Amino acid sequence: MIQNATSRIYRARPEDVVRVYALAEEFYEADAMRYHPCGIMDADVWIGLWSEAIRLERGVILYCTDSDQRDGTPIGFIVAMLVNSPIDGELDLTEFLWFVSENATGAPCGMALLASLEDFAQEAGAVRINMCHMANRTGMRIGRIFSRWGYAPVEVAYTKRIGGK
Repeated sequence: MIQNATSRIYRARPEDVVRVYALAEEFYEADAMRYHPCGIMDADVWIGLWSEAIRLERGVILYCTDSDQRDGTPIGFIVAMLVNSPIDGELDLTEFLWFVSENATGAPCGMALLASLEDFAQEAGAVRINMCHMANRTGMRIGRIFSRWGYAPVEVAYTKRIGGK
């Protein structure tokens, strides 16, 4: 258990994506994702996509470590992409993953990640932030956090696997 996790948040560079990938694996291996219709996570696809999105300044991965050092072991992250809304063309920041390792439960970086994401969105010129959560007990708790932070539920998404790996 990590006792004194830092709340210092780092913005991943393309070369950092490989290091934070272990958190994505941990997220997808959690009980909530075992039966998710996305299928098996492909490390090359994930690392390649997010490295390129960061290079193009459309993607962002913010992370915290088990120390005050950028090169410490990542223990939490939030992953998002800037996209133009197909409805009104305005710039949105859409979150894909927000996760803090079970080994870091109680660490202060979870809320610091969300605050840093909001700061990033404003600096990038986004007009909205779209957040999501899993449809499980933890997700319901996350939904209450979103409400306290001023987010409102907009839609419910459903996924059906129809092919692929």
